[in-house]
Amino acid sequence: IVITLGAAFLSYAFLNFEATASYLVPILLTPFIIAFSRLKRALTLGGILAAATVDIFISVSLGNAGFGLLLAFFALGVAVDKIKKKYKKSRQREKEPTEKRGDCRDEVQVLANSLVASVCAVLYAVTFKRVFVIAFVASLAEALADTVASGIGVLNPQAFDLFRMKPCKPGISGGMSVLGTASSLLAAMLMAGLACLFGLIDGGEFLLITASAFLGGVFDSFLGSIFQVKYRCTVCGE
Repeated sequence: IVITLGAAFLSYAFLNFEATASYLVPILLTPFIIAFSRLKRALTLGGILAAATVDIFISVSLGNAGFGLLLAFFALGVAVDKIKKKYKKSRQREKEPTEKRGDCRDEVQVLANSLVASVCAVLYAVTFKRVFVIAFVASLAEALADTVASGIGVLNPQAFDLFRMKPCKPGISGGMSVLGTASSLLAAMLMAGLACLFGLIDGGEFLLITASAFLGGVFDSFLGSIFQVKYRCTVCGE
């Protein structure tokens, strides 16, 4: 199916080059990314379908630049997930509890990270108002900042719940660490920088998006600390 779709996309691109010049990158790469996601078990089947749908909306709305930013978000997210997976396996060998959810991202996780960005991209295509481009980039930057903070932050030996003013174990919802917070800021800057490179935003918007994405990650930690439910094992106390 992937090969057939790829051949169809290639044929259409070459026959209608002028109409598809702004969409060549997603047309050529999407089939291979789908195959990679399946082979490397980065996404479940539902996750792949959700990601492909998001890909279509963003690519049609923002062309090569929108797809490029989405691809960077996906690649960095997969890399961070692999790091976190290795950490979880090492903790499992030490007989510490691991997350209930599997290592592959499903459709719920995909949409939680990219639905807002997709809506913003479509709204820009309909209205041509620049605020929606800024919101699109900021949404992906915040989602990556949060992913990196949780994936890299667990490597820090210590964490602190800023909103309850008490130390906590790395990986606990609401916990923040120096490594995770710094990584979050760098991820926000990276996504905003790539958006600049792709011509989606300018220098002033870079600063606005970086700050928004980083503060969004901090707010996510606030929600995790105050509102997200936590459980304790009645046997071992974890």
